[in-house]
Amino acid sequence: MFEHFIPLAGREAYRASPHKDRMDLLTQHLVSQRYRPAVIGQHLREWLRFSTDLVTHQLAVPPHRSAPVVQAYLARRLARCGTASWARVIRASIRIFLEADAQGHYRRRVSTHTIHVVSPWMQVAIDGYLTFLRAHRGLAARTLEKRAWQLTQFAQGIEAMGLTRIDAIAPVHLQQFMAQRDQLAVATRRSGMEPLWRRDGAELFFRNLRGDLFAVPVTTGATFKHGVPKLLFSRPGLTIQDFYRNYDVSPDGKRFLMLDGGGGETSALNVIFNWGRQLERVAKGVK
Repeated sequence: MFEHFIPLAGREAYRASPHKDRMDLLTQHLVSQRYRPAVIGQHLREWLRFSTDLVTHQLAVPPHRSAPVVQAYLARRLARCGTASWARVIRASIRIFLEADAQGHYRRRVSTHTIHVVSPWMQVAIDGYLTFLRAHRGLAARTLEKRAWQLTQFAQGIEAMGLTRIDAIAPVHLQQFMAQRDQLAVATRRSGMEPLWRRDGAELFFRNLRGDLFAVPVTTGATFKHGVPKLLFSRPGLTIQDFYRNYDVSPDGKRFLMLDGGGGETSALNVIFNWGRQLERVAKGVK
């Protein structure tokens, strides 16, 4: 049905796949939601890759994303992934494939409630622009959410320059912001995601594909300069979001608020009775 999204070399595998009905169902839902053809094709090709991997290893569809089979697949795919944006596509594709219901519906991860902290003077302008887009441009909700994320990124960059009024923003500030965004890819080693400025603009925080948190000292002004990224901490289980920042930092840049992913689901619970006696036996070398 949707094989025109698949390269010629992969169409036979698509037609023969035991998961074709599910892939078609999900693709049809994306079409009904007016996703761009390029995005639909990305998801469909990733579903075919993932389902082919399951068939090759004679595996059933895993019940959830935290299953070892899924994590192993993601580890292999992300190891060959060159950018953070492409990694988000891969994660989103697998999540949709596993979590969608019988009608192809799934819970969206993009939220209209951005966690970025923006000053009131800029928030008023952002809210007004989004209202205009919603009323007069007919943009879909997911597009408005993306615009809100982009505008809050811009707002943070402008505030880091010391500006406190809309009418103070000049073309030179826009040029400086765009130059900083170009340099951001270099500062974050081209695999950074969820960037966040320290309140005084002297440091940039970001996470990598594994969720490790880094800090980069930066100097803003007429030119943008950055130092070497430094790993602050790495802790498994912290939530990583695909489309928006999922942590915050105190104004002094010394404390962080993170979301714990909860460690995923578990399929078994081991209960040990009289564990004190067993511990004593181990200590004495008694089996």
